[in-house]
Amino acid sequence: MDDIDPEAIRTIDDILDYIAERFESEPAANYGNNLWSYRQFKEMAKSLASSMMDNFPMKKGQRVLVLLPPSYQLLLSYFALWRNGVSVIPLDVNTPLPLIDKIATSGKISGIITYDSLFSHINRNETSNIYNILTSSTEFRAVLARKNPDMSNYRNKGTRQRAVMEEMCYEQTKEGEHIDIFTDVGISDIQWKKDSSFAFLNYTFRKIISAIKFSLDIFPWRNTQALLIQKEPTSCMDVINEVIIPVIKGQRIVMVEDFTENLEKTIETKDPAEGIMLWLNMKGFNELRKFRETTLGRISIILTNFQWNKEEVGFLGKKESSLFSILGYEGISVPLMTKHFIQNGTAQSSFGDDNKEDSKVFKVPNAFVCDKYEGELDYYTIENVDKTAMSIKDMETDSIYIHRGKTIPASEMMKFMETRLRTKNCAISQDKDDWRALDAKCSKKIGLKQNLDNDLPDYMLPIKFN
Repeated sequence: MDDIDPEAIRTIDDILDYIAERFESEPAANYGNNLWSYRQFKEMAKSLASSMMDNFPMKKGQRVLVLLPPSYQLLLSYFALWRNGVSVIPLDVNTPLPLIDKIATSGKISGIITYDSLFSHINRNETSNIYNILTSSTEFRAVLARKNPDMSNYRNKGTRQRAVMEEMCYEQTKEGEHIDIFTDVGISDIQWKKDSSFAFLNYTFRKIISAIKFSLDIFPWRNTQALLIQKEPTSCMDVINEVIIPVIKGQRIVMVEDFTENLEKTIETKDPAEGIMLWLNMKGFNELRKFRETTLGRISIILTNFQWNKEEVGFLGKKESSLFSILGYEGISVPLMTKHFIQNGTAQSSFGDDNKEDSKVFKVPNAFVCDKYEGELDYYTIENVDKTAMSIKDMETDSIYIHRGKTIPASEMMKFMETRLRTKNCAISQDKDDWRALDAKCSKKIGLKQNLDNDLPDYMLPIKFN
């Protein structure tokens, strides 16, 4: 990390101080026709942290659920919470509401940060003891900018709590909490169990900083490069690669709203000489197929969480070399690999070289894993991943293996599909030819194939290990 010594860092807040001094006047983030420098970003994040402590019963060691689409609010929330010694729980804004309610009413979290229209749909009767910090589709935006369309999905009127995040970013800054990097948790991932309960995978600040160092060593991030973000982080690995590392490299983080209409337009407005990076989910990647060849030529690196076969990426032409898939496994807080995952034939994923005798085991040198699972005292280490234990060739009846090795109860998946299909008694099974698709069978006479690319949140997409 250049001049940063991980051994001398207490927490991520120390990184922000260093970067703000080094890249003081460099642009930090674009959002809603506004642009902030790294000095302004640091001051606003620290002001938000102080205001959180003053106005809410926020204490070091708590967990706060963050449900925000790509936005300036997302960046500020993470760094403000970390300054207060709070563990962030990253979650996709498209997560089915019953699952959000299950987390919010579990008694395991202390606060929620989200936008007002989504919060109005969360179970309010059972979350009255949880503090909430709300933003809206108009905050942090230039006078002539329109509302953020990604925060207008629910359009529910009558929310009693008003958006206050922006005004909290201009109050007096106070000293942050003293962080013990070895014991204080910075990120908590949700791990669903087969009985529909969940636990947390906890990562201390020490573990996160070690993972940052490892990630910087294996991937060619460029300083002050434009990074266009189209997906929100949904795991510790995502947070490291989408939030922390871009700040460390002094990159200009551009939040792409309503990407189906604006992704190509946003790329065209950037200086091609600086080299444009994209962080996309599967939907965003598929939008690239519609781009003009001149637009694709302006992209230097494309990052996704998925593997692709030759047929799927053929449209990139010479830009195939720009595509990188960052894959992780349950409990690992850094990418297993940051390299090309382009296979021949039908869509499938496989670590290592299948021609080798040890292809069933992928070596993970210097991998950093979560410090502990919730409710267990043992700390975990890992040297290899046994791929034979990660197969989803035969779908279980009570759970579904999903992206990054996690599981989600099949009952919750079916509820989500029934809502989308507007039907009841939905049964699901995985398509034998295309592992990214589910067959949703509503009755003996009706069978509707639902493509996961379009119907499920990014974190629910399955991945198959051969």
